Amino acid sequence: MQIEILPCENSAILEDESDRVDAFSKENFDGQGLTDMYVRNSANKVELSQRAINISDLEIILSSMGMDRTEKVVTGYGQSYRISHNNCIAYGKEYHVIYFDFEGEIVQHIWITQPWLMNQERLIDCLYNLGLKWDLLLQDWNLLETIDLKNKKAIIDYLKLNEE
Repeated sequence: MQIEILPCENSAILEDESDRVDAFSKENFDGQGLTDMYVRNSANKVELSQRAINISDLEIILSSMGMDRTEKVVTGYGQSYRISHNNCIAYGKEYHVIYFDFEGEIVQHIWITQPWLMNQERLIDCLYNLGLKWDLLLQDWNLLETIDLKNKKAIIDYLKLNEE
């Protein structure tokens, strides 16, 4: 997943890693594509699990989006490689979804795919509520953007980037 939700304490780490990804991309772009692969540093100062977000508390906020809930989450790539992702719940359909995985009752990770295809008003409120309740950031690795989810205007501006 290229969009993830993380604790705000990781802001400096995320910005530094975004700068490294950007520099690598510029250095290894040959006019048609990249000539090498960069593996992101996924070490965070604070893991999302340290917020001790209970599944039911997260689901209260996600259910406000009015999207379908499913516990049967399949991951993979291409048309032929698919595996079930256990301990994962998704809200949405097709490829515009908010996913989270968990251990016991505690959320471990939250990801988003194609947020621009979701109801924007509800998504803005959902992300803003996540930010306020647990002091979280959104990290978009495709756009190399870090968004403070406690800042509603920053969320709106971020989602407008995908309209252009």
